[in-house]
Amino acid sequence: MVQSNADFRLYCFGGFHFVADNTINMDFGTKKARALIGYLAIETPRSFRRRHLAGLLWGECSEDRALHNLRQTLYQLKNEWSQVSDRPLLIFIQDTIALNPEISLWVDVRSFEEKHHQAFLFYNQPERLEHLDIHQLKKAMALFTGPFLDRFRLNDTLLFNEW
Repeated sequence: MVQSNADFRLYCFGGFHFVADNTINMDFGTKKARALIGYLAIETPRSFRRRHLAGLLWGECSEDRALHNLRQTLYQLKNEWSQVSDRPLLIFIQDTIALNPEISLWVDVRSFEEKHHQAFLFYNQPERLEHLDIHQLKKAMALFTGPFLDRFRLNDTLLFNEW
């Protein structure tokens, strides 16, 4: 695994693996909680309406039930997160939810995308058309340790699984 200077690291290639302070493996209690964290971490800095997240993770339920399940999951996440950090994991602005930008979170997928982009950005410079930044491409390849969220499926949530 690639090391980072972040306080928290999320690995999504090869499954779901969240590490706090380089030592504590966090599972967040339920698969839906892990799915929520993974979705928000990869899609950051975007924020999402509660209804969107409820539909994404509990699309098989009525809207009221899905929103109730989301509230329960958020409460559970808040309690578990408070054991590893004083800063909140999530921020809530009106009806939206996002990851707290003050949290130092490194995500393998986002790092992979950044390094891949840098490799081809180098390639697209007019004076270097015949070159590819192989060092950045190698760094990106080192991050790819398996399929995205390998064997991480939510049995009753088609929308999340398609994402």
